[in-house]
Amino acid sequence: MKKLLYILAFLYLGITNAQDKLSISNYFKIPESYKRIAKTNYHKWLINKEIKVEEVKTYDGYTIYGLGDYYAAKFDYNIGKRDLHQCADAAMYFRAWYHFSKGNINKIAFTFTDGTKYSYSEFLKQKNLSNTFKSLNKYMVIIWSYAGTWSINKYDTIPVNINNISAGDIFVIGGFPGHAVTVVDIIENECGDKKIMISQSFMPAQDHHILLNPKSNTVWFDINEVHNTGFGFTGDNLKRFKI
Repeated sequence: MKKLLYILAFLYLGITNAQDKLSISNYFKIPESYKRIAKTNYHKWLINKEIKVEEVKTYDGYTIYGLGDYYAAKFDYNIGKRDLHQCADAAMYFRAWYHFSKGNINKIAFTFTDGTKYSYSEFLKQKNLSNTFKSLNKYMVIIWSYAGTWSINKYDTIPVNINNISAGDIFVIGGFPGHAVTVVDIIENECGDKKIMISQSFMPAQDHHILLNPKSNTVWFDINEVHNTGFGFTGDNLKRFKI
């Protein structure tokens, strides 16, 4: 039944907004008394990424069922055909893609598990490549292969107080495999109470999808409800990319 409701909502939006692509900003309803305050350019970029209300697929085409029960939608981009685009990889990809879209390619850099920092600019020089989206994807394949939750938790992020949470921050438990999810939207009421929207990829590599809160069956989590994702996150696991 829940799945049917999501499909009907999708069809309705397709009729009323035929010229619009679906995104967080135009698809998901904000609860009464709350409003979105997109304070950063990264926040604005995240909520305008194209989404699809479709079932999640793995890199090799297997369906991850749960649309309308476990997740609400997925971001519309190609994750590749190798088992690489997993949890931390999705978070890193969005950060790199954002900088690429803004022309800030010197800010695209991640650290391998062995502590080696590897930048996109260095990659372009080594491979004698021009700066294109295809080149970025080739770089990310290397990053996905040698970096993960442990390295981004140790090297590439800084702790953030839960009360200062911002879209683009990640909850991460570093380990092998560990887990990471991305805060893709934040809303707030007049009292300063915040709710967040959370996305993830997972293992095996699969489409980057927006999670449903099992407590409310909505995409909104109170900031003290992140444990409802099922991965044991607390406010102490909140991190922000250094660049």
